[in-house]
Amino acid sequence: SNSPVDNVTFTTTATNGRISSIPDLCLTTGVVPQSGISADGRTLTCNVGTKDQGTAVVVMVPVTVDGPTGGAVSLAGQINGQPASVPEIPIQNAFGMDMRWGVGSANFASNADSFSVDYEWTLSKDAGSEAGPDSVSYDLSIVSPQGSAISLAQSPACTPYTIPSAADGHPWSGGDHPENQMANFVDSCTLTQTGPNTFRLTLTGIDYDPVSAPTLDSAGKRLPTDQVALASGSIWIRIATTAEGSAELTSSAPTYAAAGGQATAVDDPSNNTESKSWTTPGTYSSGWGRGYTKSGGTTWDKTYQVAAGTTIGQYMDTAFQLHTHRADTKQIGMCSALDTRYVTYERFQWDTPVAGSTVEYYTGSAATVDPSSASYDPNTFDCGTTTGWIAAEPGDPATVKAVRVLIPQGNAEQTGLSHITPVVYQTIRPETPAGTDVWSFFSGIVDFDATTSDWWNGTGCIATTPGLRYPCTTGFRDLVRVISATPSIKKSVDRSVITPGIPATYTLTYSANGAGAIPATVDDFGIADTLPAGMTYVAGSATPEPAVSTNGSGQQVLTWSLDAVPTNADHALTYRAVVDDSATPGQALTNSATATLGGVSNGPATAQVTV
Repeated sequence: SNSPVDNVTFTTTATNGRISSIPDLCLTTGVVPQSGISADGRTLTCNVGTKDQGTAVVVMVPVTVDGPTGGAVSLAGQINGQPASVPEIPIQNAFGMDMRWGVGSANFASNADSFSVDYEWTLSKDAGSEAGPDSVSYDLSIVSPQGSAISLAQSPACTPYTIPSAADGHPWSGGDHPENQMANFVDSCTLTQTGPNTFRLTLTGIDYDPVSAPTLDSAGKRLPTDQVALASGSIWIRIATTAEGSAELTSSAPTYAAAGGQATAVDDPSNNTESKSWTTPGTYSSGWGRGYTKSGGTTWDKTYQVAAGTTIGQYMDTAFQLHTHRADTKQIGMCSALDTRYVTYERFQWDTPVAGSTVEYYTGSAATVDPSSASYDPNTFDCGTTTGWIAAEPGDPATVKAVRVLIPQGNAEQTGLSHITPVVYQTIRPETPAGTDVWSFFSGIVDFDATTSDWWNGTGCIATTPGLRYPCTTGFRDLVRVISATPSIKKSVDRSVITPGIPATYTLTYSANGAGAIPATVDDFGIADTLPAGMTYVAGSATPEPAVSTNGSGQQVLTWSLDAVPTNADHALTYRAVVDDSATPGQALTNSATATLGGVSNGPATAQVTV
């Protein structure tokens, strides 16, 4: 007779793929070694327990392919020192490329007759995509709402991105920075002015197979896992003005051709703008402080984006203490009206406290800061109103609708500071939808003449914001937009041929991706997987279990709603399904899955088996 053998164990390693789950036959208990998957996801150790000599065991190993087009996925392993392998399967991924602008650095420079600004760019390909063209060009339009003349700031006007200032979604490409935040540059980058406000950017010599692609951007945030950052850089522009203002870049969206000549892809136009702003020294200014969330960009440039639930800081700055001609008893006043429909007050913080100053909190009922009022408009809130203010911070922060600071002129002068800059921290309400524009509002006490002073917020436009609640940012009003991640899903099956009554294992690889300050996790990530007629889900084969329903065509639909999904990371969900005897030999069965998040859908991703 064939004697039993304990701890029958084999190992297998995937090339250009990751083993997404431990097969059921390997889930034995009380054995040594325990079955498991290596930390990199590429090697499976499977202990099937005790088997009689001569027994054949068929183990289906689910593998998620992550290799490049032109490569091959394979499995090779051994049992009792005997090697074994399965035939390689060629990999053919979808071709895709994208040029991202979005959020630049906080850097700008003031010259005698102009301002110089930089715009950051990052060129990416889809994960696993084949190479694209060796050279690609983009037509740029750069326009200042203030009408200032625009020209190249230096030669060369396109350089590696090296400056210390962070830019969301952009890794560095030069300088002394961490390796996982560094992308390549290109062999040649030229920026040519083609008209008063138009330019052509040409990148040549693109490395489509970087040895070590960055995983984090320059702000330390994770880059999308469904893309590979190939190159990044900066372009340098001069704006002929000495006044405050902004300039917005808009890039064309070219069609890329794969090096193999068989595929094309269109650039994503949704991230083809970038705005920079600059200011001159003045009496007051206020806006969202990007440094509080370690974000790039310049104040008032309309590119600031954070996730719902983020705490952000509105700074209130004054240099009125330098105006020593004012009487010591005159007041310096700074006031923040909160966008209470979308934020809650968090806390007030001095940079340097000023003796004799007063901090007051508005908890009154003014309609302009009442979220439920038809007259809601914090930009018109009267900071000079005499009622509704309290001197002590209330126990319930949600009751605070505005904060004001009053400083006697003489006390401010005694500080010797060039700037006095307290901060009002606010938290964006967790339920605020992606795409919502959230604003900061500021008023300051100004001298209208030698004897008259009052609250005022009438500064001019810096960056235009068409289609939003207010027409522009100003030195007293700033914008942040709420963002979330976008869903992605892929689907695979462990066999190409299925037999009625014998389950097949399906793997859904899903992710929530985005560049910049997207949330670390997302809730309500939806997956809907429609099985072909005659195929049914094997109950208990998925963790977590889906909700199972039947559509009008008699097909089972599996749905999941997943919370706390980490962003910019791939996740695998496996389940088994079995086809019944109604299937005919040679019949192709295709099921499809879609992913949804925040009203955005991706898919369908399909997998096909043949009976």
